[in-house]
This record gives sequence, structure tokens and C-alpha cells, in this order.
Amino acid sequence: MLALCIWGLAALTCLLCLLLPRMDGDAAVYALIAKNMVLTGDWTNLYFQGKDWLDKPHLPFWLVAGSFELFGVNERAYLLPGLLFYLLGAWATYRLARHFYAERRVALVATLLYLSLLGPLLAASDQKAEVYLLGLLPSASYAWLKFERRGTFRWGLLGALFTACALMTKGVFVLLLVGSGLVALLLWRRDWAGLFHWKWLAAAAGCLLFLMPELASLYLQFDAHPEKQLFGRDHVSGVRFFFWDGQFGRFLNTGPIQNEKGSPWFFFHNLLWTFFPWVLALLAAAAATLSGLSRRTTASSTSGDGPATTAADGARPGQEAQVFLWTMFLTSFALFSATAYQMDYYLVIAFPYAAILCARWLVVNERRLPRWWLRLHVGFCAFVLLLVIGLGIAQATRGGLNLVLPLLFGLGGIALATILRRPAPLVLALVLGATSAMAAFAFAVQVQRELYLGYNGGRQTALYLNAQAPQRVFLAAPDLKTFNFLSRHPVTKIDDGRALAQALSAGNSLYLVAVADQIDALLAGAPPSLRVEALHDIEELDTPKQFLGKVLKDDRALPRRTIRVLRLSTT
Repeated sequence: MLALCIWGLAALTCLLCLLLPRMDGDAAVYALIAKNMVLTGDWTNLYFQGKDWLDKPHLPFWLVAGSFELFGVNERAYLLPGLLFYLLGAWATYRLARHFYAERRVALVATLLYLSLLGPLLAASDQKAEVYLLGLLPSASYAWLKFERRGTFRWGLLGALFTACALMTKGVFVLLLVGSGLVALLLWRRDWAGLFHWKWLAAAAGCLLFLMPELASLYLQFDAHPEKQLFGRDHVSGVRFFFWDGQFGRFLNTGPIQNEKGSPWFFFHNLLWTFFPWVLALLAAAAATLSGLSRRTTASSTSGDGPATTAADGARPGQEAQVFLWTMFLTSFALFSATAYQMDYYLVIAFPYAAILCARWLVVNERRLPRWWLRLHVGFCAFVLLLVIGLGIAQATRGGLNLVLPLLFGLGGIALATILRRPAPLVLALVLGATSAMAAFAFAVQVQRELYLGYNGGRQTALYLNAQAPQRVFLAAPDLKTFNFLSRHPVTKIDDGRALAQALSAGNSLYLVAVADQIDALLAGAPPSLRVEALHDIEELDTPKQFLGKVLKDDRALPRRTIRVLRLSTT
């Protein structure tokens, strides 16, 4: 039954993401860069709106560009690679749990918890780089644990490949996360020979070998062209940016990309919703671990970790699992809390490890789950489920959420039927947690999709101009990233009236897309003979993240701006 639920959650997540895609924010930027790769055939250089782009490594763009080559340039093809890595994370979570614990139910529960965590679900929908790390980090951890125990070429090769891919996704800080758990495990064992074994040098060489495509691409685009201007200066080194400025420079606020608004408490309250609905289980697992440490217990049976049996693959449960998994999670938590550059989705890459810790606590205490914990968990999940259903009904009365409302009622029906059957406490906790999380995810995805369809000016402008088949299109609103991605015609970005005058001098007519309030300034120096024809106006929300505002109050009260399509001609 657990395996069936896991397959159902995985399928439902993929269906929701693929049936209700959206392309805005960072996703539109990444998709546009990958689209440029496909159109130009240049898979080495990263360009955004005609300019060199140096922020994220290449791997996600290569994967998305490959998906575009296979399935065409569209929103769903962009989502597909990230969803595959999200599912890879589910497999790696299962394998890691099986490595440490002989009981298969721990691995199954851990996988179910991973697939029902709100933070990773939203990451799968938003398609930030973190969704790729959800698959790569636990896969690398599993391969290195096997390599540490067996020392075989196969596991060393897989560990190097997964680690290099993680580096080519987010940068070298990933090494701190990949290595922290393994180093802590060897230190806890006092295995000095294993810690300083020559095989780790071979592993590092393998990582460097797999990393060469990234380093070569960065060198060819930036280091080989010191005359290029980026971040307001020349002589920008792409290799240095990869190894330092891109990650450690950002974390220490010494690089070209900085943020002054970080707080050491940010991820404490962030965890309350990104780890929903299992945050209470995580707190309980942490309390159990601290209780075991305070009693100075070494036997895993007294620490609440069950008998010190040996797993089928030679790994033993108990404190080794606690040391490795808590180190992986807490290292990520401390690293991201210490930096000033913080985003709410950063910490999700550590959730596979936390899911295993929660699963072990739930399974060990299956027959004696604390009554207070069960009441809090079930009550909170039921409240969220009822709230989401209520919001869905309210939105449906205003003409929205037609696709998701039946799903919300179905999830509510499953939860109600489970409660009425009075199942075992663990079953009740799992069902209520999974249904409430999927309901919240489905509601968020649908509302964001509705806003995207109705209020994303870039999308609506692209659909309009695609039907017109214009010869020359110029964009004076650089934040309309979705327009650049969905447009079937070449789009040239212009910054001011001088650039517009040069464009007019090169041809008789053109189409101009601009924010209505900025058009007068753009045309201030235009010749009197210029003919200006307003073709189409599109209203969009100026703050699209306020999606709940549209649900809870009249959407006419939300701030808007007008995107205008003009045809300019000199004859």
C-alpha cells in the first residue's frame, strides 16, 4: 500500500506540473537562455537578451536545451528535466534509507514523506536549480557511502559524476554539503585510515574530469575575452566566478551579487511551511536525538533507534545514520542561515535527509506515537485541508479553479474516509499529511497558473504577435521575459529613444512592445513623419506574487500596468 501511495504521489505531482505549467520569473530567464542555445547552436556561451550571462553554471541549461531539441521549445519541455531529477530524489531517498536501515518500511515512509513535502513540491513546479540538487545531492551521498564501504570503481565513478553534476548546477559550495556527512561519519568512527585514504584523491580527480565541460565553457566565454564588460568592469574571470564569486562571494557578500537583508532566523520560520506537513515529526525526531545524547547512550536500542542489526547491504543502523543524516541537514541549515543571501527555496535540498530522520522516528514509534503529537499533526493537517477546500470553493464561484476543485474534494474525501475508519496512528498521520500537502500544492499551482494565463503581459503579448507574423519586433520592457521565450519571432531589446531611432533608420516599419507609461519618453526624439499605430493593450498585475490577493479580494484592487503593442512606420 505504501508503494502504491508513493507512485500515486509522484504521478499526481508530475501531472499537476505538466498540466498547469507557467513560465515567469527565474524560469523564464533560464528557459530563454536554453532557447537561445537551441536556436543558435551555441551550447558553450550563455546569453540573456543578447548579453553575456554569468550567474548559474551550465548543466540545467544543457538539460533544458536537450529537452527543447526533443520536444520543441515550450513550457512543458522546460519542466520535464527538473521533474525527472525530482523523481531521482525520491529514488535516492529510498536508497539512502535502505543503506542505513534494514527495515524496508522506513525507506518507503521516507520516500512518501519526501514526495509530500511542500517545499520540494513547489521547487518541482517553479523549476529553480534546487530541483536538480534534490536528485543529485542524495544520489551523490548514496554513491559515496557505497564507495567508502566497498571502494569499487563503479561507485567511485557514480559518486564523481553526481557530484560534478551538482557542481555544474549550483557551484562549489555543494562540496561542503556532499562531503560533510561522510567526513562526520568517519570522524565519529575514528577511522583515520579511511578518512585519509588515497581513493579520495582518485575520487577528486574523477570529479575534476567530469567538471571539465563547465570549466572549458566558462574559460572560452569569459577568461579568453578579457575585454568583455560584466558587472561594470572588464577582465571578468568565469572560472574564478565559478570557484569563488558565484557562491562564496555571494554568501560572504563580497562578490558582484549581494544582498543585505539576510537574517540568521530566516530558515527557522521558513522551515515551518517548506517542511509542511512533517515539521512536527522533524521536531520530535530532533528531540529524540537530543534525549539520546543527553543520556550518553551508545547502544542504538536505548537511543530509540531500534536494535543494532545489520542491513542487507552491510550497513548498520543506529548512530551512524543519526550522525550522517543530521550532519547533512544541519550543515545546510547552518550554511544558509549564516549567509546574508537567502531565498526560501534554498534549504529544500537538505529535505531528503530530514525525511529519513522523520520516517525512522515515525516507524520506531508506530505503536506508541505520543497522543499530543498525533492530535496536533492531524488537527493542523485537517485545518489546512479544510482551508484549502474553502478557498477553492470561493475561487470557483468567481470562475476559477475548475480543474483543481474536484481534486481537492477527492483529497478531502480520502482524508475523511481514513478518519472514519479509525486506522493505526501511523496510517492516519501519513494519510492526513499527504492529502493536506497535495491539496495545498494543487491549489497554489492552479492559482498561479490562472494568474499566469490572465495577467502575465509577456505571455499575452507573445500570443498576440505570434498571430500577426511581424517582420521586426523590438522590446522596450526588458522584464517581459516570458514574451522573449514564447515569441516565435526574433526580438531585439532597446533601452532608449536613440536605439529606437537607429532601428527605424534600418527599415521602414517595426513592432514595438513597451510599458504604456514609457512610450512618450521613447518617442520624444522621433521625426514628425513617424506614424504611430496602437495595435493592442494588455493589462497585467504589477505584483504577480500577490496571487492570494486575487483569491481573497476583488482583483480590480490589485496594482496593474499596461503593456502596449505599437506599429511604427516612416512611410
